[in-house]
Amino acid sequence: RDIGVTGVQTCALPISLNNLTFDTRNKYFSSIWTKLYDVVGTANVVIDKVGKMQTPTATSVQNQKMIIAEAKFMRAWAYYQLVQLWGKVPLVTKPVYNFRTDDIHPVRAEVDTIYAHILADLTDAEVLNDNPNQVIIRTDITYNMAITRSAVKLLEAKTYLLKKDYQNCINSVKYLVLDRFKEDGTGNFALLDDYFMLYDVAQKTNSLRKKEVIWEIEAQALTSYNNVSHREFAPSTIIPVVKT
Repeated sequence: RDIGVTGVQTCALPISLNNLTFDTRNKYFSSIWTKLYDVVGTANVVIDKVGKMQTPTATSVQNQKMIIAEAKFMRAWAYYQLVQLWGKVPLVTKPVYNFRTDDIHPVRAEVDTIYAHILADLTDAEVLNDNPNQVIIRTDITYNMAITRSAVKLLEAKTYLLKKDYQNCINSVKYLVLDRFKEDGTGNFALLDDYFMLYDVAQKTNSLRKKEVIWEIEAQALTSYNNVSHREFAPSTIIPVVKT
């Protein structure tokens, strides 16, 4: 995406991204590497720790499955971004607890190996459904999971597309299209008439918007709003749409 910039002193780094003339000194690009591996590292810890928890009841077993599935989706999503930006990258699948004994200098894995791991994680994440999923803390407290099976199948389709595995891409897309997408808006998914509603966080609970947005990471054009680089992509204002 293009990045809108203003001012003189602060323009050089964002403009170098647009012009593809950046190098490792560009903070906007280099920070993405760190943040994506933060996602990978956190997911690895969750998968490891939750997998070792005691599961004395059927509810706790189900909770464990849902949490691990969502963590694997997030790890797959992070590697999907990494492999597109850098190609061969270190494939880290275990948490680092001890800098003396754990592998803190992993070598770069082949692109096909990264893709295979992404697809394996997404296969495991297919235990999620589209209801949405909930983790039951106790009988009167539940936690809604962010990821649905539709989000899993969409990322799976995009990964197959990058691999030029078109038949499997089609198979994954069918899950989203058949019986779930209807042009009249009565299905699980539909396209918005108002395109700018996608960028208006005030509309994030709008039932019509939810039919187009399968999963998203919220970002605003505010320095302190949970992000650094993502805010560069968010519109600072929402342009009203006048329909005639």
